[in-house]
Amino acid sequence: MKTSNVVIKLFLAVVLVMGLYIGTAGAVPADFAVWNGSEWQITITDKGYGFNDPDAAPHGKVRGTTKVWGVMNIETAAEVPTGLITVTLYEAKHGDCVVIGDLVLNYLAGDSTAFVAESDPIASYAPIKGIFYFSGKLDVDVLHKGKVETLGAYQASGVDPDPFEAFGINLKGTTKALQCTVLPPA
Repeated sequence: MKTSNVVIKLFLAVVLVMGLYIGTAGAVPADFAVWNGSEWQITITDKGYGFNDPDAAPHGKVRGTTKVWGVMNIETAAEVPTGLITVTLYEAKHGDCVVIGDLVLNYLAGDSTAFVAESDPIASYAPIKGIFYFSGKLDVDVLHKGKVETLGAYQASGVDPDPFEAFGINLKGTTKALQCTVLPPA
């Protein structure tokens, strides 16, 4: 009787260990911390229309290209599917990085080398609304090169007395060291 109990316990232990090994082999969580603090050079191209009077035909076209800098922060890097991704956007002025806004995103799908995120619909001010695709190459556990592009993005804004503008946005960027200095908060 004692021998059969030992054999059963040994068999169950082997099954448990194999189950843990097989069950977690494909479920290793992606480490999004490699994106934390990454620095970006971003080009934003707008095409759309401006309205002096929202009840009238457009008064003209909105066209432009802007180059900005960005720094990515993932608030809960260990729990990206429930965390926010924020890219703080900067304009270079006289060598200083001046904050022009935050691009707040929610993770949708992917792993630490390629993922999709959408602009946060709850954010009180979202300068750009849309879907963004991030891809990167890792060198060991360090982000070697990253890219971002919009899969579809737009902006619609205007508060009286400013004209209303609506336009599509094409955003592209790559990881690159900032060419301006981020000043500490005052």
